[in-house]
Amino acid sequence: MTSDGTTTASGRPAFFRGEWLLPGGTGYKAARPVFNRRVDARPEIIARCAGVSDVVSAVAYARGRGMRLDVRSTGTNLGGVTHGHGLVVDLSLMRGVRILPERRVARIQGGVRGGDLQIEAGVHGLAAATGGLSLTGVGLMLGGGLGHLSSRAGYACDNILAVELVTAAGEVVRASPEENPDLFWGVRGSTGNFGVVTALEVRLHEVPPLVHAGTMSWAVDNLDGPLRALRNWDWASEYLNLLPQLGSSSLDGRGALDIFVCHSGAADLARTEIDRLRSFGAPDEDGIAEVPFTEMTFMFDDQFPATRAAIDEQPVTVLGDELIEALVAKIREPAGSSFRMIEILTRRGALARAPEHPSALRETAEPPTWQIVPGSWWEDAAEDEMQRRWIAEVLEVTRRIGPTRDGCGHPNTAGDERDPDGVRRLYGDRFDRLRALKRRWDPDNVFTGNQNIPPA
Repeated sequence: MTSDGTTTASGRPAFFRGEWLLPGGTGYKAARPVFNRRVDARPEIIARCAGVSDVVSAVAYARGRGMRLDVRSTGTNLGGVTHGHGLVVDLSLMRGVRILPERRVARIQGGVRGGDLQIEAGVHGLAAATGGLSLTGVGLMLGGGLGHLSSRAGYACDNILAVELVTAAGEVVRASPEENPDLFWGVRGSTGNFGVVTALEVRLHEVPPLVHAGTMSWAVDNLDGPLRALRNWDWASEYLNLLPQLGSSSLDGRGALDIFVCHSGAADLARTEIDRLRSFGAPDEDGIAEVPFTEMTFMFDDQFPATRAAIDEQPVTVLGDELIEALVAKIREPAGSSFRMIEILTRRGALARAPEHPSALRETAEPPTWQIVPGSWWEDAAEDEMQRRWIAEVLEVTRRIGPTRDGCGHPNTAGDERDPDGVRRLYGDRFDRLRALKRRWDPDNVFTGNQNIPPA
């Protein structure tokens, strides 16, 4: 069935140009698994779309048959939010990138990965605000998106200038500050609640030919220095981007605070500020080098493979000693076959300023907030409950010590599917506006493979 309702004898939409994959057929087995192997997805159809018309046809096909509808862009979602059945609109064939260097803008299709975008932008001395891995893409950008330019560029969704999406009614619409501004507000920060995003325009940023980047690691009994640096980050410019995490396997299994460092400023400033970071306390391992920014995008991919995984988050307003001690105690617990980490992320620089265009993720300047994000990666299905329980315990101890803050969460790291009250806490006072917007654009709640916003 295409948008006009025609189908072939086999039931496949008549003018579908991509791959229509069915259980037992060619290509289905390879396309079926999702990045988080804990989710055993077995959809009835995988519609691997070649273009926007294919997306329109696939949405119409699913709606016409009352099928559940899921959307995959790059498929690196670490949570467990997916139906695992019905029809999957797969955008992995739609990876076109066009760079407009004179405008510092990229036009990208819905299946583009961060690595695709950075490779093409890098030819022009530019870079995009994407995630920390090359595999993350449009799905992460729509839910927030933290990466190696966040302190100077803000969240990835802050850098979205326009969106093209296919709605539940099968319409192709554009959303920007001038066109459908309410939809533009809601799409950024809601991870696919309003339609299938088939294209984006995103802002690009100048980067030098080489950036100073890599990992510094401090053993868990040697954290005074790096914690002082993180708590009083005003000593550095916004060109210095730090992504800290406690890692269970770091330093040969002893556990450490690993800080992924990327300085995208001039070389002299980069050396000065990274030396200043070292001056708070010498790291036990120091892997800083001069590399192209594109290489930085691929640097940590191997640390986060496609396997069984769980992740969640809790914002706090103070990174106190008691909380750090509790998190270190949790990271030191026996981990089974898993690699565990607890990200300790802060809003600073552009992350704290009011965005140019308010969004469902954030609307105004915000006080400093730390995101405590426990995650676990493991292979043995027998450990599923143990690893998920560990995630829950980290969140519980974080809430107990706090102080916590609702309304400043990120759908990307919100873990398994939350009930409506949990989604309300994620968005705070923006939730009711999102529900009204959902009622307008998706009144039947077709798009539910996400942290779902129910129509008002």
